[in-house]
Amino acid sequence: MKRKKFLTCLLAMAVAAGAFVPMTANAQTVNGDPAAAFLPSKDSQVTMPFPSKETQTADYKGNNEITSMNIGDLDVPQEGKLLDCSAVVTTDNGASWKIPVIWATEDGKIANVSSSKEKSYPVFAFYVPQGYTLKDAATILERINLPKSALDVYAGKQIVKIVDPKTGWVFITCLDGPGKNTNVDVAASNYADAVKLKGEAEKEKSVPAQIEDSNTAKDTSIVGTISTGEDNSAGEDNSIGKDNSAGEDNSIGEDNSAGEDNSTGEDNSTGEDNSAGEDNSSGEDSSDSDTPWYEGLTREERLVAMHCDENAIDNLDVDTLAALVELIRYTIEPQAVNAVIEGFPCFNEALVSGGISSELGLYIYYDANEGGTADITANDIEGEGIGYSLGVNAAYLEFDEESGLLTEKSRRDLDATMVHEMLHICMYDYTTAGMMGERINDNGKVYPAPYVEFPKWFKEGMASTVQNIYAYRKDAILTDNYGYDIDSRQFDPEELLAMYNSDSTDIQLYYGEDMPDIGPDGEEARDEDSSYITGHLACLYLGYLAATNDTYISNFDIQGEPWIDNGDGTYKLNNEVIRQGLNAIINTIGGYETDSGDWNVDSLDEVIDCLMGDTDPDVINYDTKYFEENFIVNMDGSLEFCTDVLQSYVDNSIDDDNVVNGSILLPSGSTESDILAGGSTEPLAYSIIDNDNPGERQYVYSDVEHTYADGGRTLEDADDSTIINAEDVTDPNGD
Repeated sequence: MKRKKFLTCLLAMAVAAGAFVPMTANAQTVNGDPAAAFLPSKDSQVTMPFPSKETQTADYKGNNEITSMNIGDLDVPQEGKLLDCSAVVTTDNGASWKIPVIWATEDGKIANVSSSKEKSYPVFAFYVPQGYTLKDAATILERINLPKSALDVYAGKQIVKIVDPKTGWVFITCLDGPGKNTNVDVAASNYADAVKLKGEAEKEKSVPAQIEDSNTAKDTSIVGTISTGEDNSAGEDNSIGKDNSAGEDNSIGEDNSAGEDNSTGEDNSTGEDNSAGEDNSSGEDSSDSDTPWYEGLTREERLVAMHCDENAIDNLDVDTLAALVELIRYTIEPQAVNAVIEGFPCFNEALVSGGISSELGLYIYYDANEGGTADITANDIEGEGIGYSLGVNAAYLEFDEESGLLTEKSRRDLDATMVHEMLHICMYDYTTAGMMGERINDNGKVYPAPYVEFPKWFKEGMASTVQNIYAYRKDAILTDNYGYDIDSRQFDPEELLAMYNSDSTDIQLYYGEDMPDIGPDGEEARDEDSSYITGHLACLYLGYLAATNDTYISNFDIQGEPWIDNGDGTYKLNNEVIRQGLNAIINTIGGYETDSGDWNVDSLDEVIDCLMGDTDPDVINYDTKYFEENFIVNMDGSLEFCTDVLQSYVDNSIDDDNVVNGSILLPSGSTESDILAGGSTEPLAYSIIDNDNPGERQYVYSDVEHTYADGGRTLEDADDSTIINAEDVTDPNGD
């Protein structure tokens, strides 16, 4: 939000029996003038944009002089539910009107969903409609009563008002509450901007202008729940959740919570593909109609229509889904984005230089057969660019039966999965060739180049380093093939090596690439261990090598030791140092400007070659394939490193309920259960926007210029021996 200077003073009031008691007149001045001159009175009345045209004048048309008033109709905050953004003023002369309510945290951030993790306070944006005057305006605050729902939140804190002499707005809230940790002008600017946004949203019925202005026919119902009254007698299906795209979906999906591989290009939504040409219109020609698709829907219903598929609507009620959309959009996703960008300086630098995209699409679906909680898909459409979509599978979320809210465990898991996904999307923008497996020729045409694509263990391993890897996958780590002895509570390196070499296990790095989705006996292939657990160990090891490599230490000023001695014979991995090492690797692959002004970029092959100790930059002796084949089994130090990391998770856990989280975004050995606790909700990038095509999975095109020149597994052009799918690779210089 803009940080313009909006308000000029903060005036404190004492509280008595829920009413305002003014301090002395001398204390209530603005630029030397009495504050009463700036209260909304006959001389300072303005037409306010909130909440709609119909409420700019109060309901009562009789006596226009107001002596006292009550503010009410503000819902009590409920965990995980949307906060009430308006209240009703009722006056002694019988008039009433609606006013905006902004909710803000102590850091001055605007909140939309109630959360016990970060308390938010109501800020009443008070005004008097045109045509009304205040009796004894200087003392009117004595005669304004706030709703109990607000006073309970304020919990006895002193009530204050912030006056804007330019417009007549009076913001009423509590001291040491919203904006406590920010400058008053900055906090007030946030409130003013939020009021403006809410006012515009209310006038447009919370729907973006491009939706209302579009002449394209829209889906007009939410199956089984919401109907706009359109005649669907023609028998066509107008349900939300249909994929009405005009072309084939060649998205590249990353499913990062349960290990399923969506990289085949299939759409991860549960919607049916009607691209063959089936007419999904409602049977009416809406091109000449002035009635928008959202007419008659509540705000919650519109949110659900824009962001949820029909299966989600069939299985969950509208309020639950609307609250989930808001929770993800305004809290979980921005916190996850910020955690990743702030944790990796290379992403922060890219953000400043325009290398990180600003917007993202959100699609909530419900598919119990789908393997994960969330996914990021990147859809590369020729002539349009790369479109990003965040999918959330509500079938894998648990909701409390009574409140309808996410359970505490489900919220923690969704937080951690979201961090995983946001690491993916940052790498899509930053290391596009390696994530997409594509190159661009001299004519600007993107073509498949699978030889530059990162292996799955690297993609998923990198994202797993920021997730709650041990807390989430503890059972698999302790019971599946990693050499743990339950009696001694020790990991045995020899046992780990034996299990890694065994044909009966699937923890080798290459398993995720080479094994089919369905095994020879019809069983479903499992690549969770290889790609997510072993992959995370491999990436931690690469970070360790970078943090102890003289070249990387010098080029990136890496500081600190990779291990921390607990002083009791146990150790813990220094997350800060490992993160510096991984940041240096990503930075090197994505490309960076050296101190001398030269542009330097290495492929993953070249990074590994350097980290393995090869000092000849012109010859690659140790590449990605070498690392993949020799990790743990024949690479000095890798087996011991993996055993030590796994052992540190056990040694630093307090008990079965307080285990090491495992995310390198947290302090070393942290048992914090929630990675995002207390994180900022003001998004640095990838803000989720409304969907102007309800019922379809939304892809929002990246505003980053993707060159495809850097950021891959190799920088070399493929020859016949290195092309994985030769028939899929067109002439790199052709059209």
